[in-house]
Amino acid sequence: MAHDFTELLTRGGFDAAGLSLAPFPLAGDPERPGALAMVNEWSRAAGMPGLCDAAVPPLGIIAGDAAGPAAVMWCFESFGCGVAWLEYAMARPGLGWDAVANVLGVLVCALMASAGKSVDPPGEYHTFRACGRLANLRVLRRLGFVHAGNLHVFVSCPR
Repeated sequence: MAHDFTELLTRGGFDAAGLSLAPFPLAGDPERPGALAMVNEWSRAAGMPGLCDAAVPPLGIIAGDAAGPAAVMWCFESFGCGVAWLEYAMARPGLGWDAVANVLGVLVCALMASAGKSVDPPGEYHTFRACGRLANLRVLRRLGFVHAGNLHVFVSCPR
């Protein structure tokens, strides 16, 4: 059973209106170095280390608003076991909490709906794990993620 983007948005109370969603540039894409540099600037502004190119998985989505790129997040897909990891959520510095919560929620929904679709036959993901800073955990709870008992680790399974 694939996850439906619209149903996930409704469940979490997120609004994708005014946001554009695009795949993060893949390795070899001439736009990738600039996009990764932007994300690393955001990361450093948040007091976190930057990402190295080799650590970024193929499934990544960048969301934009009227002011340009607003947030990005990636999904590590583990083919064969139905578990995927949502990682590296990062928002543009200066974006207010309500906007950050909404755009990260939209990205979680988009990644859950996209997981497994890049392969033939398509993979199915029933469990999503996410680690996040405290500011992002409320977003995960709105989508039905539950605390897994580890510090900042939340898991979502279909209802």
